[in-house]
Amino acid sequence: MTGKVELYIAGRAANSQIARRNLEAAVARVDGGVEVEIVDVLADPKRAMFAGILVTPTLVRRQPPPVGMLLGTLVDAEGLLAFLGQERSE
Repeated sequence: MTGKVELYIAGRAANSQIARRNLEAAVARVDGGVEVEIVDVLADPKRAMFAGILVTPTLVRRQPPPVGMLLGTLVDAEGLLAFLGQERSE
């Protein structure tokens, strides 16, 4: 794996599902691999609290450094790829 991210969502909320689909599409385009963990803040609110998540959807990049956060539906595909620290796969 070359990257590790956590996507914090609020159950089946529309914005959360859009962010999830956009992340899946971006991950499919990257070279190497990205480990994705989906965290539902409705099911695990303590984890969200300890991670400092106040808004969903929120994407947290753990690897590669530095740790970063993106908020929202992740509609900017090129920006998302750059955030993931990945080169685009042709």
